Amino acid sequence: MLEKIIEHYKTQHQLNLESELADFKPPSSFSNVLSRVAYCNGKDEKKFPHQYRITKQTCDESHRVLKKMSFDNIKDFESLYECLKKNLLPIHGVGKLYVYDAALRLGTYFSLEPTKIYLHAGTLKGARNLNLDTSKESLNIQDLPLHLQKINPKFVEAILCIYKDSFQNGEVMFDPLSYPSAKRCSGTLRRGSRC
Repeated sequence: MLEKIIEHYKTQHQLNLESELADFKPPSSFSNVLSRVAYCNGKDEKKFPHQYRITKQTCDESHRVLKKMSFDNIKDFESLYECLKKNLLPIHGVGKLYVYDAALRLGTYFSLEPTKIYLHAGTLKGARNLNLDTSKESLNIQDLPLHLQKINPKFVEAILCIYKDSFQNGEVMFDPLSYPSAKRCSGTLRRGSRC
């Protein structure tokens, strides 16, 4: 059944995430990327739907902090994520999802990809529903069911979030008819809840 979820994700959602992230690659200027990361905006300058509740004040403060940060010593996604977490998480209104999305978007600019799955909001719920060990902030690839071990961690993060309600007590119960076609939402379908 997990294979069906993976196939559904690949046909309905994966291209949206790839397209969204492509907008953060060079030749976009770094100052433009920082601004769009801070304000949760796509190339069209519209806020990503799952981040509408983040206030302008939070985005303003995040932008101020991001502009002061140095990214010179960032060598991999994990160090980028930790740097962003240290600097952004203290800002009122910033949560782990904001930090992860910021790292994913900035990581795209720097050609850095996650090598593990970061747990936050919907992703955490999906991991719990699959009976995965959620005692840490992230999961290593080898901690995942075999079928998910073959997938890029950024896509696993999205799968755990989108299909979180299809996982029950470690079991997979998937009805593709209950998942409408993909909507433009940070590359993922949020099904009425924050991811």
